[in-house]
Amino acid sequence: MAGVQRRTFTEAVLAALTNVGKPVGDAEIPRGGVAGWQGEPNQDGTNFVPYVVLTPIQTMPATGPWDDPQGDLVIPYNLTSYGVSREQCEWMADASREAIADLAQQDVLQWSGTGSAYQRRIQQVAVQSIGAVQRIDQTDPAYYAQSDIVALWTSR
Repeated sequence: MAGVQRRTFTEAVLAALTNVGKPVGDAEIPRGGVAGWQGEPNQDGTNFVPYVVLTPIQTMPATGPWDDPQGDLVIPYNLTSYGVSREQCEWMADASREAIADLAQQDVLQWSGTGSAYQRRIQQVAVQSIGAVQRIDQTDPAYYAQSDIVALWTSR
């Protein structure tokens, strides 16, 4: 029996998020200084580039049938979106959830312990929670964050 390789799902989600056209972080702020404040906050000529950070979180127990207990698995992710205003933060969160929703009914390549390939299907993408918008006052002006949980319902 082949196990589940989460990394291939995470890579598919990261690729989908790049379709939003804004920086994406892989469990950390996007590298290269391309996200957040560009320059000193509140100075002439500076701006805030909205971004999202994808973080894999703990799955629930698999629910596959007796002969394939890992056949069905829900794989959740935390999406934390950032913006200079509440509106921009919510736009980033909405766009990120929509980009991931496009993964429904797609196959993701997995590898068995013997090196042979097989497919797992993303049956649906479910938004499990839309988080509260939080104001972050560590800079002047402040910026905003929202953390959502989106889950991929997968099967063999």
